[in-house]
Parts: sequence; structure tokens; C-alpha cells
Amino acid sequence: RKFIYRQYDSRVGAATARDTSDSVGVVRLKDSNRALGVVLGCRPHIMRLDARIGGLDAVAYPALEMALKGFEALAVTDCLNFGNPEKENVMSEFVAALDGMNSICASLEAPIISGNVSFYNETMGKNITSTPSTGLIGLRNSLDRLPVSHFETENQAIYVLKLPGFISGGYAQEIASNKQQAVGELDARIVANFIRVAKTLSEASQVQGTRAVGKFGLAYALSRMCLEGTGAVIEPNGLKLIRTEVDQAALFEEHLYEAIFVVDGKETTAFEDYFTAIRQLAPTAEIHRIGRTGGTKLEIGSLLESDTASLKTAYTSGWGENFESLA
Repeated sequence: RKFIYRQYDSRVGAATARDTSDSVGVVRLKDSNRALGVVLGCRPHIMRLDARIGGLDAVAYPALEMALKGFEALAVTDCLNFGNPEKENVMSEFVAALDGMNSICASLEAPIISGNVSFYNETMGKNITSTPSTGLIGLRNSLDRLPVSHFETENQAIYVLKLPGFISGGYAQEIASNKQQAVGELDARIVANFIRVAKTLSEASQVQGTRAVGKFGLAYALSRMCLEGTGAVIEPNGLKLIRTEVDQAALFEEHLYEAIFVVDGKETTAFEDYFTAIRQLAPTAEIHRIGRTGGTKLEIGSLLESDTASLKTAYTSGWGENFESLA
């Protein structure tokens, strides 16, 4: 996406601490070491799966992304894009999405303070995918020890923080078969508590990197973390701890919610003890060590192997090569 975002100046006033190349934009507050985090939300493929869960996710997923960098969500703005409200299915999706958004905003104590609604988005009678787009802003008390979003050095320990409860075949399944299958349910209060645990855990001194697992699942998130050149080895036994079936499909299924933590390899016991101490904030949350960093390849058991240079080429060149076809 650098092809797009490098076309404007994102560092006006030199207050930008992390730019749009990262999962969360970070702006330094004047005369302070505090910072604001800014992130956008809404995943259309989840809206196509279930409008209430899609609305909830439009706030919860960006809030999780911010929490993993140590930011507490303060407020939400939205742009609710829907089709023709005179059609029963569109109005039903609108109501369901708002119900999901309201439940998670209340649970996070992050109110919607501005926004707009855009109806009648259709072409030749066909409605767009309902898209309750969001923007979240959060606060971090210090810029010190802000976790990165990639693997940095050899022999860092890789953990997955997991909230059991909702699993879908995800965007990869939708692309392959034009449909998604899912099991489970989401409770906004449980999700909010999971996000709070993620924030608290991200502040542990042993944590060096974090990333939310989102679209295209675990394999894609791990691939993104390899783009700076350091690879990773995910052990088969580690994968079995977080997946019921260990196969190709499991690498790309989407769990609401999961997050990757990269921890100093010499401090794993202290990190695990810290999680145990804070787990009462979200009793259903689980954490599992799945592998380590190192080398110049991403290896996920016997299921996937790719060198980091190829991953970076695929990620950075795709938009530019296909931009005309996306228009």
C-alpha cells in the first residue's frame, strides 16, 4: 500500500511517531511524551457473514489493534455506508450492525462522538456490501517501549493470545468458494475484557512486538511480521495448541479474536507468570507459545515455507501491479 500512502505527507509538523505503514498511526502530543493512536476499522467480508458481528467487529478489531500497542480506545467516529433502506434486508443489516456497534462501544466505554449515514448506495438495483466504517482514537501515556509489528532478532519467543468462541473460514474461504462458514458467538463484554487483557499484556517489559491476527488468519499475520527480513519457525506442537485441525485451511481461518506477541526469549517464564497474574481480567483468554524467530524463512510446520524476501516482494508489489485492474 506504500504505492498509495507515500503520495501524501503524513509527517506534517514532525509529530508522527508511527506512520501509516504500521497497523496503528501514532501521533506525539505536543510538550508531552504521551501519544494518540489512530486506526480505521470495518471488514466487509465479516459484514457479509453476519451484520451484527460485523458491526461489533468494526469497533472491536481496531480497538484490539490499538490495545496491542498500549493504547486505550477513547472514542469512535463512523461512516455508515449501506444500500437502499427501503429494502427489508438492507434495513435489517443496518439495525443489526448498529446493535453490534452499540454493544461493544458501551463495553469498551468508547462512545461514538461523530459520524454520518450514507444510504442508497447501489448500482442498477444491486446494493453495496453494508459497510459501517469506523475510526478510533486512543491514548498511550508514554511513547517509551512502543511494541513493533515485526520480528526483529533471532530467538524471540512467539505467543498467540486467543479468545475462544468464534471461528470462520474467513476471507480466504470466501474467495475460494464464494461463501463463508462460521461457528460460535461473540459477547461484547467478553470481547472488551479480552481487549483490556491484550493492552495490559502488551505493556509487560518482556514484550517486544505485537500484531492482531485478522484477515486471512494466522499465516498472513506471521507473513506480515517477516517483512523486515527476520523469519520464524512455528512448531507443529505449537500449532496444535491453537488449532483443532492442523492443515492448510487452519492457517487461513479467522478466529475472533487472536493476537501475536513477540517476547524476549530469555524472559518467557516472567511473561507467562505475568499473564497468569492478569488473567482474571478475561478468564476465558488463553495464551500459547507456538514458535520462535530466526533465519530468513517463515516455516509453519510442514504446511508452509517461504523465504522472507519472497514474502516482501509479494506484499509490496501486488497493489502496484494490479492497481489498474482494481479500478
